[in-house]
Amino acid sequence: MPPSAPQPPARRRGGRRGGDADTRGDILRAAREQFAQGYEATSVRAVARAADVDPSLIVQYFGGKDGLFKAVLDEAVQPHEGVGRVLAAGGEGAGGPDLGHGLAAYFFGIWEDPARRHPFQAMLVSAASNEAAATVLRDFVRGEVIARVGAMLDGDDAELRAELAGSHLIGAALVRYVYRIPPLCDAPLDDVVARIGRAVRGYLTG
Repeated sequence: MPPSAPQPPARRRGGRRGGDADTRGDILRAAREQFAQGYEATSVRAVARAADVDPSLIVQYFGGKDGLFKAVLDEAVQPHEGVGRVLAAGGEGAGGPDLGHGLAAYFFGIWEDPARRHPFQAMLVSAASNEAAATVLRDFVRGEVIARVGAMLDGDDAELRAELAGSHLIGAALVRYVYRIPPLCDAPLDDVVARIGRAVRGYLTG
């Protein structure tokens, strides 16, 4: 007997697709496009329509809009893979010779990738005017990035130095990619990464 043909994904009432192996990825792709328009302009229902799923699936997978926002941010920043890899390659403790440069190259690499830059940019801009977006972004940056970097540093002010480094990176990215203020927006990427990498290493080494 010939093998049966692949069956189409299950549909919920109203024609929307139910949960399957690809549903989470489809929701994240739709959310990335929606959040690129801003946090306030994005709704769970709009993301569900774009992903062709029932809104209840977004709640099931992500807990709601804030959880979805954090998941898109996590996908853009990839702290487990990106930050972890840079910290591992930076050497032992804060003295690793490539730590500042590695963090700068990793961070600006996000902004150079349009697929990751647009939602990240929208989230940073949204956080400036929306408290819910600011809370999610703040908790994410502190928990996933600053805490990871700070844990590698010595001294009572390790967390402060890690936060200063992160603030420098975010501020420079806003000037270069969002506000487009010259000469920073026109400077060669390698030059920007080298200069800011030295500044970041200065923060980390104290």
